[in-house]
Amino acid sequence: MSNTGTTLMGDAENSIQADETYFGRKDVIVKRTKHGKAAHSSKMSVVALVSSGKARSFHIDNATIDSVRDLLDRHASKDAELHTDESRLYHAVGKEFAAHKTVRHSSKEYVRNNAHVNNAENYFSVFKRGMRGTYQRCSEKHLQRYLHEFDFRYNTRDLDDFKRAQKACEQAENKRLTYNAVKQSRTS
Repeated sequence: MSNTGTTLMGDAENSIQADETYFGRKDVIVKRTKHGKAAHSSKMSVVALVSSGKARSFHIDNATIDSVRDLLDRHASKDAELHTDESRLYHAVGKEFAAHKTVRHSSKEYVRNNAHVNNAENYFSVFKRGMRGTYQRCSEKHLQRYLHEFDFRYNTRDLDDFKRAQKACEQAENKRLTYNAVKQSRTS
């Protein structure tokens, strides 16, 4: 169900919404303060890009300005208008796009003119509800696989169950999963 795609999201007519969320607990917390608290978030970082009704989401080790910039460089067209919330992660990279529009959630602002990140937040809402209600536990190692599944669901939400299953089977064509491949991923 992987859909990272090779084409850039967004263009001069279609904006890109970028947002991040934090989910669950990291498998390993590397740094701690002298008081025993996590020096950085003990949650797993997820960034979602939504454009033209399609989503791509990514698990990144830490949501930093550099990691978000790298992700946007690889997956977003600079010709697009970037819509984000007021997070500091997007200030510098936003200048590289045709335009950068933000909304201020801290001031209870969720839409300004045509700028919003509501679609990305909708994606996260469905993702978190599914992870808590259906899957209940996900290790950091497998988070990206779950994100691919939720991307697939979001991107095919307008299809009926038969067509969605058919599309999933088409994407699996000529991709064979063997026991040895599964066994190797467990040891790495």
